[in-house]
Amino acid sequence: MGLSAAGSAYGSSKSAEANRKADHYLRGRMSALDADYAQNYYKDFLDSSTARSAVSRLNRTFKDEADKLRGRSVVSGLTAEAELAGKDNLQQRYADAVSNLAGVGTQYKQNIKNQYMQNRAGLENQTYANLAGKATNWSNFGQNVTNAGSNVLKAWAAGGFDKADNGQVKVTPETINYE
Repeated sequence: MGLSAAGSAYGSSKSAEANRKADHYLRGRMSALDADYAQNYYKDFLDSSTARSAVSRLNRTFKDEADKLRGRSVVSGLTAEAELAGKDNLQQRYADAVSNLAGVGTQYKQNIKNQYMQNRAGLENQTYANLAGKATNWSNFGQNVTNAGSNVLKAWAAGGFDKADNGQVKVTPETINYE
């Protein structure tokens, strides 16, 4: 009975220590996740290296196209109006490409948000599981205390705490709980 109570107390102590460590770890992961989300979600996509690279590529491509248009204008003798119309067409295509890139930025932000929400839900589920484990541990501890008290009462009622002739508490088979 005493060994059972000591084992229960030791197990409860170790369980509480593990729960504290798990709580600390989960709080740290949640903080890191929140910081990463804030850093990435609120950053302007067009300032990212991916977007800068795409804009640079667009600039080179449209500069080359403008140079070709200018060369064709000189060789074929296009009128200024025709050359201007060609440049307007290039400008419109460039604006469309940059607009499409901004749309990619919106998708990028949405992906960051979706991943954040999924990871946060996972951490919240782990936190909830830890809380549920704590509740179970306390329930088990309460049950163990109740069982220990019940066993003491059974032993007392069976005369297990009566003094023997030598002054020692006598333990009999009837006073031991074999459950």
